[in-house]
Amino acid sequence: MEQERSKQLETRNNIAEHEMKARIQESENIRLNSPEQRKIQSNKMTTGKQLADYKAELEARQRRQESDEQKQTNDRWLAEQHRQFLKQQQIQKKIEQLAR
Repeated sequence: MEQERSKQLETRNNIAEHEMKARIQESENIRLNSPEQRKIQSNKMTTGKQLADYKAELEARQRRQESDEQKQTNDRWLAEQHRQFLKQQQIQKKIEQLAR
């Protein structure tokens, strides 16, 4: 008999605890879904998106700058190669003229 009463009491306590947790969760959901909370959440998401967009823009600028720098380096190297080629041609012509 004592065990049965103890078990019933435990069951009632479990039910009461479950109902309390459900009410707390419901209150939390209402709080989270309030207009102010939705606005705060929206602002957080907007700010996060803005930061991600800004970071992506900075990374894109950095890649463009690196690409531009590489292009300039390549252009200087190509110009130097062309000068060397023209110089070799002049030397070759002088050699041919002297050989005649």
